[in-house]
Amino acid sequence: MQFVVSAIFNRKSNNADYAQKILEQAEIRVSQALDDRDRIIKERDYARDEAKGQRKSKQEWRDRFLKEQELHHETQLTLKDVEAKLVDEKWYRCELKCAKRKPPRENEV
Repeated sequence: MQFVVSAIFNRKSNNADYAQKILEQAEIRVSQALDDRDRIIKERDYARDEAKGQRKSKQEWRDRFLKEQELHHETQLTLKDVEAKLVDEKWYRCELKCAKRKPPRENEV
């Protein structure tokens, strides 16, 4: 009789131990899942910040490039204007020496 009682008692205690082990394993798995979630969120945020920085630096580079292009274009236009003025100056330049008139380049001496 004692064997039957001890078997029933052991069976109940074994079931309780087994249930406790399952609960502990479930808690461990939940904590691991939460840790993984936190790690993944941190990695995602880091990657998002890095991508944001890269987009910002690319936009800054594009802005600098466009400013340089505009400046180059303005410089080219100014150069063309100066070259046109030089052509006009050479065309209208008087190289004849008149008796009473001195060209400006000879007044300085």
